[in-house]
Amino acid sequence: MDNDCDGDIDEEVQDLFYIDSDGDGFGDESDTQMACDSPEGYVPNGNDCDDQDAYSFPGAIEFCDDVDNDCDGDIDEEVTAEFYLDADGDGIGDSSVSVAGCDAPDDYVSEGEDCDDTDPYSPSKCSNN
Repeated sequence: MDNDCDGDIDEEVQDLFYIDSDGDGFGDESDTQMACDSPEGYVPNGNDCDDQDAYSFPGAIEFCDDVDNDCDGDIDEEVTAEFYLDADGDGIGDSSVSVAGCDAPDDYVSEGEDCDDTDPYSPSKCSNN
């Protein structure tokens, strides 16, 4: 309605809304609509980093899944584990050779205290004796 009789309808009273395709409450800044009230499927913020994934939005819990779940620009931060090369196959790895990841690569294990990773029959863990 042109409430002030200037020929323009709802000028300066509409807000910008963003499509929320995945229903997580955060919208896509590339698809917007101006309206007085939020249109169905639109939200008042456009800071979703992946509007096709309901588990990815600012402040979401980070999962170990090679995705930036919390929209901070980092992938899998603080959820990966350290794995150690187990060259001798005794289940205990060499603490000087490690990788971080969600899952242990082949020949890597989660424990890394092997003092002699070339001999599977030697005492595996280092002792402080």
